Amino acid sequence: MPRSKNKITFLSLLMLMSFAANLEAQPEASWSPQIPKTWDEQALASLEVPLVDSSFSPKHISASYYYGMPVRPIYKSYPIYAPEKEPAGYIEWLKQQLPEVAFEVARLKTKEEWIKAGELVFDAPIVYGSLFIPASDSLYVRDPAWYRFTGTPVAKEGVMPFYRYVIREQGKIEIGVLSCGMCHTRVMPDGSIIKGAQGNFPFDRAMAYDYRTGIDDVSMARAAERTLYAAPWQKPELALKTRRGTGYYKVPSLRHVWVRGPLQHSGSVATLEDWFDPDRVYDNYVPTGFRGYGVKSLAVEGHPFGLELAEEDRKALIAFIKAL
Repeated sequence: MPRSKNKITFLSLLMLMSFAANLEAQPEASWSPQIPKTWDEQALASLEVPLVDSSFSPKHISASYYYGMPVRPIYKSYPIYAPEKEPAGYIEWLKQQLPEVAFEVARLKTKEEWIKAGELVFDAPIVYGSLFIPASDSLYVRDPAWYRFTGTPVAKEGVMPFYRYVIREQGKIEIGVLSCGMCHTRVMPDGSIIKGAQGNFPFDRAMAYDYRTGIDDVSMARAAERTLYAAPWQKPELALKTRRGTGYYKVPSLRHVWVRGPLQHSGSVATLEDWFDPDRVYDNYVPTGFRGYGVKSLAVEGHPFGLELAEEDRKALIAFIKAL
């Protein structure tokens, strides 16, 4: 009887092992993500509050136009190292690499593959060259002077995570910029990298470097700034006629202004108490809001009303504004 029981147990174990092996041999079921519609005309119609003069309100393109645009290919990209951290022979190795389209929906079968592909898209550049000199073939990110001027942080492995090398043609290395990760990657003080965070790439310094080293015609710099900040649907002659809702400068209400900080056009002052601090107009003042990269102190000049009030009067004024 014991021998019979052992035989049955052994056979049962063999069956379980065979079943498990069959499960492992079967291909993993394909997983499809639920992707929301990106360009919804009905949702876009309620996205913005129309201007007082509706004829100057932005007009969005149609969904048919949006979905008819060609899909941008995403090429395989490679990390950029700070000059002193670049592996020996790295550039020569890159020149031997063949162009490879890295994102293809047909190859994505599992949830993990889709997540990995999402990170790939997050890091994918959309412009090649530099911020404002797209045609540049220079590998300027290998120049220590670029890091000294811009103060761009580098991860502990030596990687500069905001840009990527891209191979779209064998033998030609391009610097890819303006990915999602360029604005939303943060290098922490310990050298670790957080993707999806508030980024700390020094855009102002990088733009200044481009202007100083690669732009001979000031009109190119103006065109670059207009690309970022211009409102082409507004007529220049209406810029100061804010009563029509088309001006560039609109005076905000004082209601709830104390919770809408930071204050001033540059966001240099965090609170009303700081705004009415008489010391803010001096060069040794340490702004409580935005200071800019490397700035330790900065005079926040202008708008002197209230700075000469007695302390009790300033407190009363601040209390009044907070009551609005």
